Amino acid sequence: EDPIVLNNLAWLLRTDDPERATQYAEKAVELTSQADPKTLDTLGMILTETGQAERGAALLKMATEKNPADPTLQYHHAVALEKIGQTEEARDAAGRALSKPDAFPERAEAEALLQRLKQK
Repeated sequence: EDPIVLNNLAWLLRTDDPERATQYAEKAVELTSQADPKTLDTLGMILTETGQAERGAALLKMATEKNPADPTLQYHHAVALEKIGQTEEARDAAGRALSKPDAFPERAEAEALLQRLKQK
């Protein structure tokens, strides 16, 4: 019943057992009353990766609204937006992620995404 533990388990299981990962992530979001951007991010990315990108994008938007300074959240939102065909919005979100002075683990992926989106 610990949302941090559930969230971490969900993130670790997202590729090997996406169904169970989704269950853990849903529970983590429920336990935090949708107030924690990290749990929203995890669930949003799992949904995006498992064919539910519209719902994923909505959750990721909520996460970015709760913590707009986090470039990882902006990048994840851009990924989901691209999946649902919102190229211009995805380009904007990727640009916001890359405009942050902070280094973040997905920076190279965000740069590649932005380049790909600029070609569309």
